[in-house]
Amino acid sequence: MKYSLRWWGAIMKRSDFTGTGKVFAFTLSQYLKSKSTIAMMVLMLVLASVATFALASSSARTHPVSFNADRVTIINESGYELETEDVAGFSAELAEIEITITEGNFAAALSQLNSEPGSVAVLIKEAEDGGFTVTAYTGADSTVNSYTTSYLTSAASEALSLALWRGSGVSDEQLKSAFAPFSVESMPYNQYVRSQEENELPGSDAYFLVTYAYSIIVMILIIFSTSYIVRSVVEEKASKLVELLMVSVRPLALLLGKILATMCFMVLTLLLLFLGVAITVVAINNYMDIPISADMLSAVGINLSFDSVGILLFFIVVVSILLGYLTFSILGGIAGACCSNMEEIGAAVNIVSFLALFGYMTALLSSILGSRALLAVFSLLPVVSIFIAPVTYASGVIGFGLLLVSWLLQAAVVALLAAFGARVYGALLIHRGNRIKFRQLFRIATDAKKGVQV
Repeated sequence: MKYSLRWWGAIMKRSDFTGTGKVFAFTLSQYLKSKSTIAMMVLMLVLASVATFALASSSARTHPVSFNADRVTIINESGYELETEDVAGFSAELAEIEITITEGNFAAALSQLNSEPGSVAVLIKEAEDGGFTVTAYTGADSTVNSYTTSYLTSAASEALSLALWRGSGVSDEQLKSAFAPFSVESMPYNQYVRSQEENELPGSDAYFLVTYAYSIIVMILIIFSTSYIVRSVVEEKASKLVELLMVSVRPLALLLGKILATMCFMVLTLLLLFLGVAITVVAINNYMDIPISADMLSAVGINLSFDSVGILLFFIVVVSILLGYLTFSILGGIAGACCSNMEEIGAAVNIVSFLALFGYMTALLSSILGSRALLAVFSLLPVVSIFIAPVTYASGVIGFGLLLVSWLLQAAVVALLAAFGARVYGALLIHRGNRIKFRQLFRIATDAKKGVQV
């Protein structure tokens, strides 16, 4: 341990970070003053609001908030005896409301709905073809949603089916056996063999979808932030502003200040997106007939419950993304410093993008293969672990100890890149000419250690 600290002190000094705060403040102010950046943030705010409205509208149509009737009257004109217990037993929601089954006047029941916004009338009558029709009615000022009326017709239909079976002489015990719940699933034979021999992850399709969603978010974040860092480095280098900054700021502080400023800018952008979503949700709940609740969001796969497990997983995701951000940001800063003009920005960004794409594709392929051993190995592999480790931990493939080892390995990579950047960044910033190739960086690092100028 003492040896490693001496090694670290030999290549990294406290003075290397002198001026980081100044660079951070300057870079962040440049981001916020840029007209293109402001336009982009406004556009993202609008897109977040539009996307939230579209999600709410779609969810309200396909996954309404909840069952919201408080009374149902069933007018039975089928000629068969319906039982209240059959209707109430359809679901827990129906067991809690008032249910009335009558053979009375349908017109009277329908007129009564106008004074009872939470009531529904269901008419069951025989059709001309010998079948039956089940229709739900609500009043003029009804607050009952379409999901509830559809639910009630299904419950009445099932109660009618049970009445028909009883009318044919079928006992309640036989009905209980006939209508016992069962589940159906399909599985390819090779998947079954793997699950028996290798203890394959349960729900591999779900695992792949989670891996895909998480990995693509990480990749977009990395590419998006890296492009900002590369552009900022090249613009300052092309304008020769960086030469003035280097008078009072150490090279590593220049790089670190830009990375922290970009990270802060990305957090501000995310907060702006959340603000757009929050404003839209408040507006929809207060001014439109599309109430948004946790139940509705849960129906479309968005879980807002923050229990102890959820908080821990959120912390794990944040730490993993932070380590990945630092790794690719340092690479992006070094790649940007290798450029001498704005035309070379694309090539610098592509280097980082290809590396991020490698981690992304490795995560997807490993999730498809479904091997626990392979997933555990990739969870420890630096760069790739950024895209894999949080998902493998959440799914139970690796424990927290192995996840911690993965973090330590990735942190070591960040430290090595920072040390390497401390040696080469200053020389790269004052370099003019053709873009520096990757193999030339090690020679520059060696020359920098000897005090030789590029």
